Amino acid sequence: MASGGPGDHPLTDITIWHLPVYNDITDALILKIAGLCSRRELWEWWDREIGWKADPALVDRVSKERYVELTARAKQNGWELPEYEFQETWTLSGSKIVVGGDHEIIQDLLTNQLDRVKVDSSGWLSLYRHRDSGEFWELSYPKGEMHGGGPRMLRRVFLSHASDWITPA
Repeated sequence: MASGGPGDHPLTDITIWHLPVYNDITDALILKIAGLCSRRELWEWWDREIGWKADPALVDRVSKERYVELTARAKQNGWELPEYEFQETWTLSGSKIVVGGDHEIIQDLLTNQLDRVKVDSSGWLSLYRHRDSGEFWELSYPKGEMHGGGPRMLRRVFLSHASDWITPA
C-alpha cells in the first residue's frame, strides 16, 4: 500500500517532493504545467496522457504539447505569465560539464523561434525578436566570472521597439 511519500508516484515526486524523475527539462516543464492549471486538471491530464508509462520521450512530448496549450489559454484569458525567464544550469559530472535546467527550451527558442536584432558592444548581451508574436527576448550570460560567461539566461523584455532596448553601461 502506498504511503503517500517520495517514490510513490512520478507526478507527486516532481510536484511535491521535487525529486528527479525523467530529466531536468521534462521535470521543469511538468512543474510549469502544474502552475498553469488546477490540481484536478493536472491529474486528469496526467492520467489521460501519461499514466504509468515510463517512456521519457513520450512524457517529454506530451508535456511540451500541454505546456503550449496551457500558455496559449492563459494568454488568451489575460493571465500575466511568470515564465518569461529561462536559465541554463551547469553541473560537473566527473571531468565534464553537463548542461541542464532550461537548456533545451533556450536552444529551441533561439534556433526555431527567435531572430537576433541587436548585440551590445561587449557581445555578451543580445536582443531577439520572436518571429510570430514580435515579443522581444534578451539573451545574457549572468555569471560572467565563469568560463565563456557561464550558463545562458533568456528572458522576455517588454519593449515596443528594438530601439527602446537599453543595455548596461
